[in-house]
Amino acid sequence: MAASTLTGIFAPGSPALLESLRTLVIAPKHRAIPGETLRAEWVFSNLGGAPATGMRVRFALPPGTQLLAQSESIDDLPLPPEQSFVATDGAPVGDLAPGASRRVRLSFAVSATIEDGSELIFQAALSSEQTGLIGSNIERLSVHSEADLKSSATMVTLSAPDQPKPGDTVTVRAAILNSGQSSAHDLMVILPVPEHTAYVARSARIGGRVLLNTDGDPFDYGSDPIAAPRLAPGQSVVLEYQATIESPLADGSRLKAIGVVSSRECGEFTIASAEIVIASPVNFEGEESALTVFCDDAVAPGMRVPMTVRAVNTGTGAAQAVSIVFDLPQGLMYTPGSAHIDGQPVSDESFSGSTFSLGAIPAGRVVDVGLAATVAVPPAGEIGLPIVAQLRWKSGERRFARALTVKVAPR
Repeated sequence: MAASTLTGIFAPGSPALLESLRTLVIAPKHRAIPGETLRAEWVFSNLGGAPATGMRVRFALPPGTQLLAQSESIDDLPLPPEQSFVATDGAPVGDLAPGASRRVRLSFAVSATIEDGSELIFQAALSSEQTGLIGSNIERLSVHSEADLKSSATMVTLSAPDQPKPGDTVTVRAAILNSGQSSAHDLMVILPVPEHTAYVARSARIGGRVLLNTDGDPFDYGSDPIAAPRLAPGQSVVLEYQATIESPLADGSRLKAIGVVSSRECGEFTIASAEIVIASPVNFEGEESALTVFCDDAVAPGMRVPMTVRAVNTGTGAAQAVSIVFDLPQGLMYTPGSAHIDGQPVSDESFSGSTFSLGAIPAGRVVDVGLAATVAVPPAGEIGLPIVAQLRWKSGERRFARALTVKVAPR
Protein backbone atom coordinates (compact mmCIF):
# COMPACT_ATOMS: atom_id res chain seq x y z
CA MET A 1 0.00 0.00 0.00
CA ALA A 2 2.79 2.42 0.96
CA ALA A 3 4.55 2.20 -2.41
CA SER A 4 1.41 2.77 -4.47
CA THR A 5 0.43 5.67 -2.22
CA LEU A 6 3.70 7.47 -2.97
CA THR A 7 3.68 6.75 -6.69
CA GLY A 8 1.17 9.39 -7.73
CA ILE A 9 2.60 12.37 -5.86
CA PHE A 10 4.99 15.10 -7.08
CA ALA A 11 4.20 14.30 -10.71
CA PRO A 12 3.61 17.28 -13.04
CA GLY A 13 -0.02 18.30 -12.80
CA SER A 14 -0.71 16.38 -9.59
CA PRO A 15 -2.42 18.24 -6.75
CA ALA A 16 -0.22 19.79 -4.08
CA LEU A 17 0.39 17.61 -1.07
CA LEU A 18 -0.94 19.08 2.17
CA GLU A 19 1.74 20.05 4.69
CA SER A 20 1.80 18.02 7.91
CA LEU A 21 5.23 17.38 9.45
CA ARG A 22 6.96 20.75 9.41
CA THR A 23 10.50 19.54 9.93
CA LEU A 24 11.95 19.66 6.41
CA VAL A 25 14.99 21.95 6.25
CA ILE A 26 16.81 23.08 3.10
CA ALA A 27 20.26 24.58 3.51
CA PRO A 28 21.57 27.04 2.64
CA LYS A 29 18.31 28.94 2.75
CA HIS A 30 18.77 31.89 0.41
CA ARG A 31 18.46 32.65 -3.28
CA ALA A 32 19.94 29.63 -5.01
CA ILE A 33 22.54 30.07 -7.73
CA PRO A 34 23.40 27.77 -10.66
CA GLY A 35 25.72 24.92 -9.71
CA GLU A 36 25.11 25.32 -5.99
CA THR A 37 24.61 22.28 -3.70
CA LEU A 38 21.48 22.27 -1.55
CA ARG A 39 21.18 19.89 1.42
CA ALA A 40 17.79 18.58 2.50
CA GLU A 41 17.09 17.05 5.93
CA TRP A 42 13.80 15.70 7.21
CA VAL A 43 13.23 14.43 10.75
CA PHE A 44 10.04 12.64 11.81
CA SER A 45 8.98 10.76 14.99
CA ASN A 46 6.50 8.07 15.93
CA LEU A 47 4.33 9.74 18.54
CA GLY A 48 1.90 6.82 18.73
CA GLY A 49 1.84 3.79 20.97
CA ALA A 50 2.48 1.14 18.32
CA PRO A 51 5.30 0.55 15.86
CA ALA A 52 5.03 2.05 12.38
CA THR A 53 5.92 -0.58 9.79
CA GLY A 54 6.53 -0.58 6.05
CA MET A 55 7.62 3.04 6.11
CA ARG A 56 8.73 4.69 2.89
CA VAL A 57 9.87 8.23 2.10
CA ARG A 58 9.82 10.06 -1.19
CA PHE A 59 11.25 13.49 -2.06
CA ALA A 60 10.19 15.75 -4.90
CA LEU A 61 12.95 16.43 -7.44
CA PRO A 62 12.39 20.05 -8.47
CA PRO A 63 12.94 20.81 -12.17
CA GLY A 64 16.30 22.49 -12.54
CA THR A 65 18.03 20.30 -9.95
CA GLN A 66 19.84 16.95 -9.95
CA LEU A 67 20.20 14.49 -7.11
CA LEU A 68 23.82 14.17 -6.03
CA ALA A 69 25.05 10.58 -6.10
CA GLN A 70 25.75 8.91 -2.75
CA SER A 71 24.21 11.81 -0.84
CA GLU A 72 21.16 9.93 0.52
CA SER A 73 21.24 8.57 4.06
CA ILE A 74 19.01 7.31 6.88
CA ASP A 75 20.25 8.26 10.32
CA ASP A 76 23.72 8.87 8.79
CA LEU A 77 23.79 5.43 7.19
CA PRO A 78 24.10 5.50 3.39
CA LEU A 79 21.06 4.45 1.43
CA PRO A 80 21.76 1.30 -0.63
CA PRO A 81 22.81 2.35 -4.17
CA GLU A 82 19.85 0.58 -5.78
CA GLN A 83 17.41 2.72 -3.77
CA SER A 84 16.58 6.41 -3.92
CA PHE A 85 14.27 8.82 -2.17
CA VAL A 86 13.41 10.46 -5.50
CA ALA A 87 12.33 7.16 -7.10
CA THR A 88 8.71 6.85 -8.19
CA ASP A 89 7.78 4.87 -5.10
CA GLY A 90 10.40 6.39 -2.80
CA ALA A 91 12.69 4.26 -0.62
CA PRO A 92 12.08 2.17 2.50
CA VAL A 93 13.24 3.66 5.79
CA GLY A 94 12.50 0.66 8.06
CA ASP A 95 10.11 0.37 10.98
CA LEU A 96 9.83 3.02 13.65
CA ALA A 97 9.14 2.09 17.28
CA PRO A 98 6.89 4.25 19.49
CA GLY A 99 8.74 7.39 20.60
CA ALA A 100 11.57 6.87 18.14
CA SER A 101 12.60 9.32 15.41
CA ARG A 102 14.31 9.07 12.06
CA ARG A 103 16.37 11.49 10.02
CA VAL A 104 16.78 11.28 6.24
CA ARG A 105 19.22 13.40 4.25
CA LEU A 106 20.06 14.00 0.63
CA SER A 107 21.66 16.71 -1.51
CA PHE A 108 20.64 18.39 -4.74
CA ALA A 109 22.71 20.35 -7.25
CA VAL A 110 21.15 23.34 -8.96
CA SER A 111 21.55 23.02 -12.73
CA ALA A 112 24.39 24.99 -14.31
CA THR A 113 21.89 26.68 -16.62
CA ILE A 114 18.53 27.70 -15.20
CA GLU A 115 16.28 30.67 -15.78
CA ASP A 116 16.60 33.60 -13.45
CA GLY A 117 13.71 33.73 -10.98
CA SER A 118 12.95 30.02 -11.28
CA GLU A 119 11.31 28.65 -8.15
CA LEU A 120 12.61 25.41 -6.63
CA ILE A 121 9.91 23.68 -4.61
CA PHE A 122 11.02 21.00 -2.14
CA GLN A 123 8.71 18.65 -0.25
CA ALA A 124 8.92 15.15 1.17
CA ALA A 125 6.23 12.57 1.81
CA LEU A 126 5.96 9.61 4.23
CA SER A 127 3.69 6.58 4.20
CA SER A 128 3.44 3.41 6.30
CA GLU A 129 1.20 0.40 6.62
CA GLN A 130 -0.61 2.02 9.53
CA THR A 131 -1.02 5.58 8.19
CA GLY A 132 -2.01 7.36 5.06
CA LEU A 133 0.13 9.82 3.14
CA ILE A 134 1.88 12.45 5.28
CA GLY A 135 3.51 15.46 3.67
CA SER A 136 6.31 17.63 4.96
CA ASN A 137 6.31 21.38 4.91
CA ILE A 138 7.00 22.97 1.49
CA GLU A 139 10.27 24.88 1.07
CA ARG A 140 10.62 27.33 -1.79
CA LEU A 141 13.87 28.81 -3.05
CA SER A 142 14.19 31.38 -5.80
CA VAL A 143 17.07 31.11 -8.27
CA HIS A 144 19.34 33.98 -9.18
CA SER A 145 21.08 33.45 -12.52
CA GLU A 146 22.36 35.71 -15.28
CA ALA A 147 22.69 35.76 -19.04
CA ASP A 148 26.20 36.52 -20.32
CA LEU A 149 26.73 37.80 -23.85
CA LYS A 150 30.33 39.01 -23.43
CA SER A 151 32.27 35.78 -23.92
CA SER A 152 35.14 35.48 -26.39
CA ALA A 153 32.75 33.70 -28.75
CA THR A 154 30.75 36.91 -29.15
CA MET A 155 32.49 38.76 -31.95
CA VAL A 156 32.21 40.88 -35.07
CA THR A 157 34.25 39.89 -38.12
CA LEU A 158 34.90 41.57 -41.44
CA SER A 159 35.81 39.03 -44.13
CA ALA A 160 37.47 40.21 -47.34
CA PRO A 161 39.75 38.88 -50.11
CA ASP A 162 43.43 38.47 -49.25
CA GLN A 163 44.26 41.82 -50.87
CA PRO A 164 41.06 43.85 -50.68
CA LYS A 165 40.63 46.67 -53.16
CA PRO A 166 37.87 49.08 -54.14
CA GLY A 167 34.93 47.31 -55.74
CA ASP A 168 35.49 44.07 -53.79
CA THR A 169 32.70 42.57 -51.67
CA VAL A 170 33.19 42.06 -47.93
CA THR A 171 31.07 40.12 -45.44
CA VAL A 172 30.16 41.67 -42.10
CA ARG A 173 29.20 39.07 -39.50
CA ALA A 174 28.26 39.19 -35.82
CA ALA A 175 28.12 35.99 -33.75
CA ILE A 176 26.45 36.37 -30.34
CA LEU A 177 26.75 33.55 -27.78
CA ASN A 178 24.90 33.41 -24.49
CA SER A 179 27.48 31.76 -22.23
CA GLY A 180 25.50 32.58 -19.11
CA GLN A 181 23.16 30.56 -16.93
CA SER A 182 19.80 31.94 -18.03
CA SER A 183 18.16 33.29 -21.18
CA ALA A 184 18.72 36.69 -22.70
CA HIS A 185 15.48 38.28 -23.91
CA ASP A 186 14.93 40.80 -26.71
CA LEU A 187 18.50 40.45 -27.97
CA MET A 188 19.38 43.63 -29.85
CA VAL A 189 22.31 43.85 -32.27
CA ILE A 190 23.28 47.05 -34.06
CA LEU A 191 25.64 46.27 -36.95
CA PRO A 192 26.00 49.38 -39.15
CA VAL A 193 27.50 49.26 -42.62
CA PRO A 194 31.21 50.15 -42.31
CA GLU A 195 32.49 53.48 -43.56
CA HIS A 196 33.62 53.46 -47.22
CA THR A 197 31.27 50.57 -48.09
CA ALA A 198 27.75 50.22 -49.46
CA TYR A 199 25.20 47.58 -48.42
CA VAL A 200 24.45 44.83 -50.97
CA ALA A 201 20.67 44.66 -51.22
CA ARG A 202 18.96 41.55 -49.82
CA SER A 203 22.18 40.09 -48.43
CA ALA A 204 21.17 40.42 -44.75
CA ARG A 205 20.53 37.23 -42.79
CA ILE A 206 19.76 36.26 -39.20
CA GLY A 207 20.53 32.65 -38.41
CA GLY A 208 20.67 31.91 -42.14
CA ARG A 209 17.20 33.38 -42.73
CA VAL A 210 17.12 36.06 -45.45
CA LEU A 211 15.67 39.40 -44.40
CA LEU A 212 13.49 40.99 -47.03
CA ASN A 213 12.69 44.67 -47.51
CA THR A 214 16.09 45.82 -46.24
CA ASP A 215 17.42 47.99 -49.05
CA GLY A 216 19.10 50.31 -46.53
CA ASP A 217 21.33 49.42 -43.61
CA PRO A 218 19.74 46.22 -42.27
CA PHE A 219 20.88 46.41 -38.65
CA ASP A 220 21.17 50.09 -37.83
CA TYR A 221 19.25 52.07 -35.21
CA GLY A 222 16.54 52.95 -37.70
CA SER A 223 15.67 49.32 -38.45
CA ASP A 224 14.16 46.61 -36.26
CA PRO A 225 17.33 45.31 -34.60
CA ILE A 226 15.80 42.52 -32.47
CA ALA A 227 18.02 39.57 -33.40
CA ALA A 228 16.27 37.02 -31.14
CA PRO A 229 13.28 37.30 -28.79
CA ARG A 230 15.00 34.75 -26.53
CA LEU A 231 18.54 33.40 -26.56
CA ALA A 232 18.78 30.43 -24.21
CA PRO A 233 21.96 29.54 -22.30
CA GLY A 234 24.49 27.99 -24.67
CA GLN A 235 22.65 29.22 -27.75
CA SER A 236 24.14 31.56 -30.34
CA VAL A 237 22.81 33.59 -33.23
CA VAL A 238 24.65 34.87 -36.31
CA LEU A 239 23.79 38.07 -38.21
CA GLU A 240 25.50 38.87 -41.48
CA TYR A 241 25.33 40.90 -44.66
CA GLN A 242 27.56 41.88 -47.55
CA ALA A 243 28.88 45.28 -48.55
CA THR A 244 30.88 46.63 -51.48
CA ILE A 245 34.03 48.70 -50.95
CA GLU A 246 33.67 52.17 -52.44
CA SER A 247 35.60 53.10 -55.55
CA PRO A 248 37.61 55.24 -55.86
CA LEU A 249 39.21 55.14 -52.42
CA ALA A 250 42.50 56.37 -51.05
CA ASP A 251 45.25 53.78 -50.89
CA GLY A 252 45.76 52.48 -47.36
CA SER A 253 42.20 53.26 -46.25
CA ARG A 254 41.10 51.14 -43.31
CA LEU A 255 37.79 49.36 -42.80
CA LYS A 256 36.41 48.21 -39.47
CA ALA A 257 33.04 46.74 -38.52
CA ILE A 258 31.51 47.68 -35.17
CA GLY A 259 28.59 46.03 -33.40
CA VAL A 260 26.53 47.06 -30.37
CA VAL A 261 24.84 44.28 -28.37
CA SER A 262 22.30 44.39 -25.57
CA SER A 263 19.32 42.57 -24.10
CA ARG A 264 16.83 43.12 -21.31
CA GLU A 265 19.24 41.43 -18.90
CA CYS A 266 22.57 42.73 -20.28
CA GLY A 267 23.65 46.32 -20.63
CA GLU A 268 24.76 47.67 -23.99
CA PHE A 269 28.35 46.96 -24.99
CA THR A 270 30.42 47.38 -28.16
CA ILE A 271 32.49 44.85 -30.08
CA ALA A 272 34.66 45.58 -33.10
CA SER A 273 36.38 43.63 -35.84
CA ALA A 274 40.05 43.79 -36.74
CA GLU A 275 40.83 46.45 -39.33
CA ILE A 276 41.52 45.56 -42.94
CA VAL A 277 43.70 47.78 -45.13
CA ILE A 278 42.55 48.58 -48.66
CA ALA A 279 45.07 48.50 -51.48
CA SER A 280 44.02 51.29 -53.85
CA PRO A 281 46.91 51.94 -56.26
CA VAL A 282 47.58 54.78 -58.67
CA ASN A 283 47.90 53.69 -62.31
CA PHE A 284 49.32 55.74 -65.18
CA GLU A 285 50.57 52.71 -67.11
CA GLY A 286 47.80 52.42 -69.67
CA GLU A 287 47.92 53.58 -73.28
CA GLU A 288 45.73 56.51 -72.35
CA SER A 289 48.73 58.20 -70.73
CA ALA A 290 51.07 59.31 -73.55
CA LEU A 291 53.31 61.97 -75.04
CA THR A 292 52.05 63.39 -78.33
CA VAL A 293 54.23 65.56 -80.58
CA PHE A 294 52.21 67.23 -83.30
CA CYS A 295 54.66 67.01 -86.24
CA ASP A 296 56.39 64.55 -88.50
CA ASP A 297 59.61 62.89 -87.45
CA ALA A 298 61.58 65.17 -89.77
CA VAL A 299 61.44 68.86 -88.98
CA ALA A 300 63.04 72.00 -90.40
CA PRO A 301 64.60 75.01 -88.69
CA GLY A 302 62.09 77.57 -87.56
CA MET A 303 59.26 75.06 -87.40
CA ARG A 304 56.91 75.35 -84.40
CA VAL A 305 56.48 71.95 -82.65
CA PRO A 306 53.47 71.63 -80.26
CA MET A 307 53.55 68.74 -77.78
CA THR A 308 51.32 67.48 -74.95
CA VAL A 309 51.38 64.85 -72.25
CA ARG A 310 48.08 63.30 -71.31
CA ALA A 311 48.04 61.75 -67.80
CA VAL A 312 45.11 59.43 -67.08
CA ASN A 313 44.88 57.87 -63.59
CA THR A 314 43.13 54.57 -64.31
CA GLY A 315 43.74 53.30 -60.78
CA THR A 316 41.43 53.52 -57.78
CA GLY A 317 43.57 55.78 -55.60
CA ALA A 318 44.46 59.46 -55.90
CA ALA A 319 47.96 60.28 -57.13
CA GLN A 320 49.72 62.82 -54.93
CA ALA A 321 52.38 65.42 -55.79
CA VAL A 322 52.02 64.90 -59.55
CA SER A 323 54.32 66.76 -61.90
CA ILE A 324 55.25 66.59 -65.58
CA VAL A 325 58.72 67.65 -66.72
CA PHE A 326 59.61 68.35 -70.36
CA ASP A 327 63.28 67.81 -71.19
CA LEU A 328 63.86 69.65 -74.43
CA PRO A 329 67.11 68.99 -76.30
CA GLN A 330 69.40 71.67 -77.69
CA GLY A 331 67.85 72.61 -80.95
CA LEU A 332 64.35 72.98 -79.55
CA MET A 333 63.60 76.30 -77.88
CA TYR A 334 60.56 76.77 -75.66
CA THR A 335 58.03 79.13 -77.21
CA PRO A 336 57.14 81.73 -74.58
CA GLY A 337 53.45 81.86 -73.63
CA SER A 338 52.68 78.43 -75.11
CA ALA A 339 52.38 76.42 -71.84
CA HIS A 340 48.87 75.25 -70.99
CA ILE A 341 47.00 72.86 -68.67
CA ASP A 342 43.71 71.39 -69.85
CA GLY A 343 43.54 73.99 -72.59
CA GLN A 344 44.07 76.91 -70.22
CA PRO A 345 47.24 79.00 -70.59
CA VAL A 346 49.86 78.95 -67.86
CA SER A 347 52.06 81.94 -67.21
CA ASP A 348 55.71 81.51 -67.96
CA GLU A 349 56.50 82.69 -64.41
CA SER A 350 54.68 79.66 -62.90
CA PHE A 351 56.14 77.33 -65.51
CA SER A 352 59.71 77.16 -64.26
CA GLY A 353 62.31 74.68 -65.34
CA SER A 354 59.97 73.09 -67.89
CA THR A 355 58.00 71.55 -64.97
CA PHE A 356 54.23 71.49 -64.56
CA SER A 357 53.24 70.99 -60.88
CA LEU A 358 49.77 69.44 -60.87
CA GLY A 359 49.18 68.49 -57.22
CA ALA A 360 46.78 65.56 -56.76
CA ILE A 361 45.07 63.68 -59.60
CA PRO A 362 42.06 61.67 -58.35
CA ALA A 363 41.22 58.24 -59.72
CA GLY A 364 39.67 58.48 -63.17
CA ARG A 365 40.87 62.04 -63.71
CA VAL A 366 42.47 63.13 -67.03
CA VAL A 367 44.99 65.98 -67.20
CA ASP A 368 46.48 67.41 -70.43
CA VAL A 369 49.57 69.61 -70.26
CA GLY A 370 51.53 70.95 -73.16
CA LEU A 371 53.77 73.53 -74.69
CA ALA A 372 55.32 74.45 -78.00
CA ALA A 373 58.95 74.67 -79.04
CA THR A 374 60.69 76.13 -82.06
CA VAL A 375 63.35 74.29 -84.03
CA ALA A 376 66.61 76.19 -83.91
CA VAL A 377 69.00 76.39 -86.83
CA PRO A 378 71.58 73.66 -86.24
CA PRO A 379 74.95 73.27 -87.93
CA ALA A 380 74.93 71.80 -91.41
CA GLY A 381 73.98 68.14 -91.63
CA GLU A 382 71.46 65.91 -89.90
CA ILE A 383 71.00 65.89 -86.11
CA GLY A 384 68.56 64.18 -83.77
CA LEU A 385 66.21 65.97 -81.40
CA PRO A 386 65.22 63.54 -78.58
CA ILE A 387 62.21 64.85 -76.64
CA VAL A 388 61.72 63.34 -73.18
CA ALA A 389 58.83 63.91 -70.76
CA GLN A 390 58.71 62.59 -67.19
CA LEU A 391 55.40 61.96 -65.43
CA ARG A 392 56.12 61.78 -61.70
CA TRP A 393 53.96 61.22 -58.63
CA LYS A 394 54.60 60.45 -54.99
CA SER A 395 54.84 56.68 -55.42
CA GLY A 396 56.24 56.34 -58.95
CA GLU A 397 57.08 57.81 -62.33
CA ARG A 398 56.74 57.12 -66.05
CA ARG A 399 58.99 58.24 -68.91
CA PHE A 400 57.85 59.19 -72.40
CA ALA A 401 60.12 59.87 -75.41
CA ARG A 402 59.91 60.92 -79.06
CA ALA A 403 62.84 61.47 -81.43
CA LEU A 404 62.78 64.09 -84.19
CA THR A 405 65.34 64.72 -86.90
CA VAL A 406 66.29 68.06 -88.36
CA LYS A 407 68.07 68.35 -91.68
CA VAL A 408 69.96 71.39 -92.85
CA ALA A 409 71.43 71.65 -96.32
CA PRO A 410 75.10 72.63 -96.56
CA ARG A 411 75.77 76.28 -97.29
